[in-house]
Parts: sequence; structure tokens; C-alpha cells
Amino acid sequence: METKVSSGNLPKFTMTFDPKTINHLGMRLYSQLPPVLSELITNAWDADSTRVELTIPNGPITPSTEIIIRDYGHSLTEQEIQDEYLPIARDRREKGSNLSKSGRRVTGRKGLGKLSAFGIARELQVRAI
Repeated sequence: METKVSSGNLPKFTMTFDPKTINHLGMRLYSQLPPVLSELITNAWDADSTRVELTIPNGPITPSTEIIIRDYGHSLTEQEIQDEYLPIARDRREKGSNLSKSGRRVTGRKGLGKLSAFGIARELQVRAI
């Protein structure tokens, strides 16, 4: 991704975006389970969830361990997933509101929390019902 900036007679400068940035902002930033769970539960809060269920198996956490976070927030359409959930670093406050659909003050700020899971997991599955 490139952004070109120009002003008057000054030369145009190009700022590039390297996909490895995501690695530094998400995957490497989170390497322990508790902060990842916190980020994902925060996403549930911002989706107006009234309840969150966390399923962690007993015993040691291994590469094949499955952890499930289920929230009861507002669901997303396919288009909302594409436009509002998947964009990295989407600032929902740019639209002029720091409130959720039901009027709850949102806690997410950078749109990076969803990347936290990749710091400890190979796969993240999102289901909207």
C-alpha cells in the first residue's frame, strides 16, 4: 500500500507499507495467552456482548489445543465483516463515534486486537450467526 504526499513545488514522497508490519504489531506483540484472551474479550464488549463464554481445556496448552471464545454481541453481515472487522487498524472513531451500536463506550482503539490471536495460534476462525 502506498500513500503519496505532495505540497506545492515540493517533490512527491511515497510512504510504503510492508506486510511485515502486521507481524510486529500483532503476532509478535502478543506471545502469552492471557493478553490474547483479553483482546478477544474486549472485541466482544465492543460488539455489545452481554455474555462471553470461554472454553479452555484442562491440562497443558499444546499446539493442537483449541480455545473457544463465544460472545453474544450483535452479529455481522458478510459485508460488515469485510468492511468493519477485517480491515487492519480501522479507526471506528473516524466516523465520529466512540460508541457501539447500542450506545456502549467502546474500548478498542487501534483495530489490531484481532491480530493478537496469531501471536499464539496458527488459525483464527470467526463465525457470525
